[in-house]
Amino acid sequence: MKRLSFRLVLAMLFLGSAGLWAQAGNEIQALLDLSANQEESILLENSGTNAKLLEQLKSTDLNQITLDQMGNQNKAIVHQSSQLAGDPNLITVFQNGDQNFVDIYQRGSENALNLVQDGSYNQYLSDMEGELLLNTVIQDGNRNYIEQHLDGGNMNFSITQIGNGHEYIQTEQGNGIGYKVVQNGKAGMKVIVK
Repeated sequence: MKRLSFRLVLAMLFLGSAGLWAQAGNEIQALLDLSANQEESILLENSGTNAKLLEQLKSTDLNQITLDQMGNQNKAIVHQSSQLAGDPNLITVFQNGDQNFVDIYQRGSENALNLVQDGSYNQYLSDMEGELLLNTVIQDGNRNYIEQHLDGGNMNFSITQIGNGHEYIQTEQGNGIGYKVVQNGKAGMKVIVK
């Protein structure tokens, strides 16, 4: 728990820096360029666990969902599960507009999510269970909301919220849950991890 608090404090200390804003902008652009290679776009930070997962995501047994939604009040509800190592799932969702909603449930090992919501009043809910999970979420706009429940180990998550009035809530069980949360804005930010 001390490591989690230390990471959150570090992320919050650098919220106002121009370098962080540039980095978040680069991450958004990298994820928006999904047409080049969707599997590789999910990895912004290539740690040892991520490198292994990336190789497995390129396998012929990959279960992949790609969804692009434009406009307002779109909904995406995706449930995926894998039973064996080496049978990964990849969900890629891009929503552009306001009041969009994504609900993701992934169960198993070596699963990955790449989510971009560009707009305001968007919501992302997730329930992730398993091992070796990779999750990249970017929300760019105002008053966006994330709530995720994590149960497992060896997880690597990157959450970026750009704008004002964002809320991030996470409940977790298990060990080896690593994540980075960046909120870049001027007012009304909230992070709750329990």
